[in-house]
Amino acid sequence: MLEISAVFWLLVIIFGIIGLIRGWVQEIQVTAAAVLAMFMVEQITPFIADTLTLRTSAELLAGDPLGTLRRLFLLQCALTGIAVFFGYQGPVVIKFATQNRVNVSRTRDTIQEGLIGLGAGLLNGYVIVGAVWWYLNNARYPFAWATPPLAGSSSEALLRMMPLGFLASPWLEILVVVFFLIVIVVLI
Repeated sequence: MLEISAVFWLLVIIFGIIGLIRGWVQEIQVTAAAVLAMFMVEQITPFIADTLTLRTSAELLAGDPLGTLRRLFLLQCALTGIAVFFGYQGPVVIKFATQNRVNVSRTRDTIQEGLIGLGAGLLNGYVIVGAVWWYLNNARYPFAWATPPLAGSSSEALLRMMPLGFLASPWLEILVVVFFLIVIVVLI
């Protein structure tokens, strides 16, 4: 059986390669989108969880006790995925909306920019995949294909270092503001 930490690191490396190709300027936009997604999800999850619990019938809960957690996890992933999608596609959408009058897809000029892009891509992988893993853990692994990490395993130790494990309020709100300012400065 494959440990979830191995999948995590594989995905982080893939995000790093994407960052190397795209460059750090575009990757910072994705980081900002991922931080914003985590903030949105953390703000609305209590309300959505309460609504899902209240609107789920007792028969449905008895037949599928993890169904509510599964739906909540899928909603959290969908919100994160939508924000990250627009973070990656932001330059394309802006270029299309302005009919190529604005050049937002600046290419990397140096090896240094590529390496910084690699670092930013690795950070994006850590934030995005880490957030999804955190949501999966909070939902108590409600799918047959996902099992909780074993006690004392490397996956359990790594789970404690996921971004949402230490980005409690007010740090997540501060990060949203910081990345908003960084994106404004980088794009201007």
